[in-house]
Amino acid sequence: MTVLVVEDDFVTRFVINRMCEQLGYACVSVDDGQGCLDKVTEAHSEIDVVLLDIHMPRLSGTEVVATMRASEVEPLKTLPVIAVTADDNWKDVRRCIENGFTGVIAKPVTLPQLSTVLSKYSK
Repeated sequence: MTVLVVEDDFVTRFVINRMCEQLGYACVSVDDGQGCLDKVTEAHSEIDVVLLDIHMPRLSGTEVVATMRASEVEPLKTLPVIAVTADDNWKDVRRCIENGFTGVIAKPVTLPQLSTVLSKYSK
């Protein structure tokens, strides 16, 4: 399984990538919302799940997921997108789902937490 990690903070992106690799998942990463849209548009068949930070430069996580869900391209409309956030306002699963996300992980991300969420999407 390949995970796209979308995180603007270098250290957090590095840590999440390492945890994904420890769990046996391949990782691709970008550092902003526009990079996420570019990557899922060009390589959507290679990405199984997206870990998407809510607050980022260029395009926020909410803008990215809204664009994906409005896409005419089927994989983008249904690709699992997990919100990753330290913002208490976005830690509510129901709010995230209502805004197009598949789920949410609260920062700081832990290995057991990441394992539980990603195991739902393993092929």
